[in-house]
Amino acid sequence: MADPTMNRQSGGLDLTPETQAEIWQTATYQSAFMQLVPQINLPGRGVRVPIITGDPEADWVQEGAEKPKSGVGFSRKDMVPYTIAVILPFSNQFRRDFDALYAQIVAKGPGAIARKIDQTIMGLGDVPGADFDTLAAAPQVQLGKTFTLGTAMFITCILKPGLKVIWTAHHTRTSDETFADLCDLARNRLLSRYVERIRLANGQQEITFRNRSRIMFGARENGFGRGLHSVDVEIFDEAQILTVRALDNMLPIVNVRPDPLVVFLCNPPKPRRSERGVRGEARGSVERHRRHAVCRVQRRP
Repeated sequence: MADPTMNRQSGGLDLTPETQAEIWQTATYQSAFMQLVPQINLPGRGVRVPIITGDPEADWVQEGAEKPKSGVGFSRKDMVPYTIAVILPFSNQFRRDFDALYAQIVAKGPGAIARKIDQTIMGLGDVPGADFDTLAAAPQVQLGKTFTLGTAMFITCILKPGLKVIWTAHHTRTSDETFADLCDLARNRLLSRYVERIRLANGQQEITFRNRSRIMFGARENGFGRGLHSVDVEIFDEAQILTVRALDNMLPIVNVRPDPLVVFLCNPPKPRRSERGVRGEARGSVERHRRHAVCRVQRRP
């Protein structure tokens, strides 16, 4: 049983520097946040450091015009050390007779520390003190799949004349939202110079570029994509509910292109039959067209 009189003021209780370095090195390797931030050695009672708040803002100016001024703010941050610990009990006999298990148990200690640090920073647990910053109050944001891929396709259409892209979603509402997002991008004052026109008619929504490239939008539930002669890029949004029939109808239209691309864009689905359409049953559909298609969907073990 531990002696309650032993504390940090007791002598001879410090871990050796080598042991401390080994524990923290392993914990840092297993912690997502500890890998991203620099390590600062703090004195026992902490330290107050000056910090910069805000970022300078740049802006476009005409040649010879007055340059904009933008500064930053300053504040102070109290950095207080806190203690995190875990005890893994074992007997000397266990260490002697089960050395392999002992090594695995010891390796779990830094992992427990790393896991607790990450959970606390994410706001999933109690904080050790009022000065401990977490992400609990941070606003939730989407992953930005549509913006990232949409911007990439927009730039690709600018760089490759005559590129034909179709962006399909299962539901009309999703397709309309995606089209509206890319229309905002097309109206950007730096990118609009490359856009020839924006077609708004239902069922014929598309962005046409001056170099004859096009991005067409439509919903699979309305049969969009069938009957097209050929396309260079197919984007299947809401792929978690993509059906094998839709794949059979739309994959052949990329076969005649020299360098086609098929993209599946989705959120993690719940286990159900439509998921197998993406993960398992779709394998047969893609395999039938794999001579020219660049995407293969295989069943995971």
